[in-house]
Amino acid sequence: MDWDSRQYLKFKAERTQPAVDLVNRINMDNPEKIIDIGCGPGNSTQVLAVRFPDAYIVGVDISEDMISAAKKSYPNLDFKICDAGTELSQFDSDFDIVFSNACIQWIPDHENLIRNMLNLLKRNGILAVQIPMNFNEPIHKIISELADSEKWKKYFKNPRFFYTMSPGDYFDFLSETAEEFHIW
Repeated sequence: MDWDSRQYLKFKAERTQPAVDLVNRINMDNPEKIIDIGCGPGNSTQVLAVRFPDAYIVGVDISEDMISAAKKSYPNLDFKICDAGTELSQFDSDFDIVFSNACIQWIPDHENLIRNMLNLLKRNGILAVQIPMNFNEPIHKIISELADSEKWKKYFKNPRFFYTMSPGDYFDFLSETAEEFHIW
């Protein structure tokens, strides 16, 4: 899937609010190091920087366009191109917070992905992830039906596919994997 930072930022307030909500649920004083997985054009990374001004924060995203926009908008923060599905092992396991807002639904194999995200954490670190789960809403069903129709199929060479597990599957997996977790 190709990402267009200009199109994404047309809805910046709407796309940023879930990141604000998630950041406000993080109960940690003075984290030293944070990674924002799927940082897009940096809006969620900036939310982290405002909340944790003394932390070193790195935003990572697979899209060169998104990373370019993030570097331009937030030159005081660090951004890197990274495929979170295959390249998280390049980072040390020394993050206080691993954060991801509205990203991992695009990445397959959530059990392996979440293990890799947890492996980035220091002891007592926090994994904070927000995943949209509104794919069965009428607008998403309409989009899928149109994109799959004979009339429009040829225009959508890479149809959207969401790799999200059910809330129950996340609960079962996290209860076996994490010391403590909250699903909200």
